[in-house]
Formats: sequence, structure tokens, C-alpha cells
Amino acid sequence: MFTGLGYGDVKLIGVLAAAAGYQSMQALGATLILGPLLAGLLGLVLLAVRRRDEPLPLGPSLLAGAGLGIALLAAAG
Repeated sequence: MFTGLGYGDVKLIGVLAAAAGYQSMQALGATLILGPLLAGLLGLVLLAVRRRDEPLPLGPSLLAGAGLGIALLAAAG
């Protein structure tokens, strides 16, 4: 059952967007794209492996997407 974003997820997105935007606009775009993309991929994998009725936490995927986006852009130049 989808209950929507929790207020903690909303606050986390704001902090990550501010930190990534301070780095560069490319990092901001990568953060805002990679976080939800990782959450969607994780959700698909979990649905393929087993049925999951409990909500999927979005925070860890947002943090991983932000870290991955900033790291990829730092490595690229």
C-alpha cells in the first residue's frame, strides 16, 4: 500500500538538493535523477524476488543516489 512520501524524505531531498546544488548544477541533476531511479530499481528487484506489502524506505536510495552522482561527476573531472 502506497502511503506517499514521509516528511523525513521531503526534508532529506531538500538537504541533498542544497548540498548537490552547491557542488554544481550537474550534481544537482544527477542527485535528483539517480536517487528515485535507484529506489525504483530496488523496488522492482524486491517485487521480482518476493511480494512485499510493507513500504519501501526512500531515504537510503536518495542518499546512495546523491553519493553516486557526486562521486561520478567528481571522477569525470
